[in-house]
Amino acid sequence: MDLENYVRPDWWRFIFNANYLKTDGDVVDDISITRCEIDKFIEILSLKKENAILDLCCGQGRHTLELAKKGISECFWIRLFLLFNPEGKKQAKKENVFANFQEADARNIPYSSDILTMF
Repeated sequence: MDLENYVRPDWWRFIFNANYLKTDGDVVDDISITRCEIDKFIEILSLKKENAILDLCCGQGRHTLELAKKGISECFWIRLFLLFNPEGKKQAKKENVFANFQEADARNIPYSSDILTMF
């Protein structure tokens, strides 16, 4: 079955909105879940502090922020629209962590290919 025939190409515009936080907020806002996920990412990928991470479709940036808190030197997050980013930026400032935020379309990444080899 080809899902492309049944799903609108812009499906994400109608799912990731304010209702998303109401329905998935318990997961999105649970720091213990995020920490566990990031610990697994670090373990499975054998990430080091000097690695760079590109978090596409990052929501409010919870994974990126947790990676930055764990000392990953370069964390970049790209989000298509600004529904969640103000919260992520506020949280980064509050926790004194740096992550390079950029609003862009993940289908057209705004980094040159030589930079993407870091990721």
